[in-house]
Amino acid sequence: MSSRARVVIAGAVVGFLDSCFIWFVPGEPYPNFIVAAGTLKGVLTALLIATSVDHASSLGKALGSGALYGLLLSAGVFLAKGGWASWD
Repeated sequence: MSSRARVVIAGAVVGFLDSCFIWFVPGEPYPNFIVAAGTLKGVLTALLIATSVDHASSLGKALGSGALYGLLLSAGVFLAKGGWASWD
């Protein structure tokens, strides 16, 4: 299995685990779509990290890149839902 495939699988698992607790929120109308979007966000973040970090990069650069990409994608989701106006 290639390293890129392992990165995609790891991103999918982390994204799924990050969003699977939405099933415990009472009254949420579309939990399956939220889990699918969280899994996709994890895959996209993992792919961004995999393309910007190589074998010679330090652990700090990899962690910083992951934090930055995750923050940017999460901010996109937050703003797409209406940001502070909707309080979601």
